[in-house]
Amino acid sequence: MKTTLLLVEDDAEVRAVLAELLALDGIETIEAENGIQAWDILSTVDDPAKLPHLVLSDIAMPKMNGFQLLDKIRLDPRFAKLPVVLTSGNADRAKADLQAGAARFEPNAFFAKPFDFGKLAETIRALVAA
Repeated sequence: MKTTLLLVEDDAEVRAVLAELLALDGIETIEAENGIQAWDILSTVDDPAKLPHLVLSDIAMPKMNGFQLLDKIRLDPRFAKLPVVLTSGNADRAKADLQAGAARFEPNAFFAKPFDFGKLAETIRALVAA
């Protein structure tokens, strides 16, 4: 089974590099540049078998941030069990925001940028296999 991931990142260069690294690891990506675009992609999937296996999202994005996207995913019964991994270039602020209630739900995993791609890929495989 081919793993498909919804990659949500507003920085086009970071998104392209991540997509390339994920492809080299055998993971197919669907790309979105913000939470609204990601939500549009998820909510228009008409066959549950065609959903991505995981969402990998930056936190700090315009229009809809990663915390807001995480909450929308968890509150929708169609996607409630979809693993979500959040990333941030400002780990201390992201952790403080989570503790302060920026999101009602916890992500399945969190990675501070820059992150070790090997650890990220390992986490993605473990979450998809669970």
